[in-house]
Amino acid sequence: MAEVFHTFNLALALAVEAATEDLEQLAGRAAADPRPDYHEVLAPVLRALAHLTAGRPRAAADTLAALGDQAERIGGVRVEREIIQDTLARALIESGYPARAAALLHHRTTTRRHHHYEDLLLRSGPGTVRCPGEPALPV
Repeated sequence: MAEVFHTFNLALALAVEAATEDLEQLAGRAAADPRPDYHEVLAPVLRALAHLTAGRPRAAADTLAALGDQAERIGGVRVEREIIQDTLARALIESGYPARAAALLHHRTTTRRHHHYEDLLLRSGPGTVRCPGEPALPV
């Protein structure tokens, strides 16, 4: 397998296709991998995605909640970790725990440091994007 986050991105494509069986096979391979990031972190994330695509949101929520801060080991950039949090939030909502999902997302949005370009986008106002040294572009 490639790097952990590459495999994670492959799993996202499988989840979009609702390819539960493929996700389960990929999770089995990750679980059998001797590298800790694969069997301790990636395999549970893949299992959770398979649970979601199979209509088992409670199992997905339990699996992802058990990971805690270990999801950081997925690699890549912050986006991958936030996708895992978003997946947990979705699973919590579908399991009947919207307050827990809201608390998770509120914590993330109030404690997360923005990238410089995100700050620029947030300040530029509706309908424009401003980059340093360049004119505003309509969006």
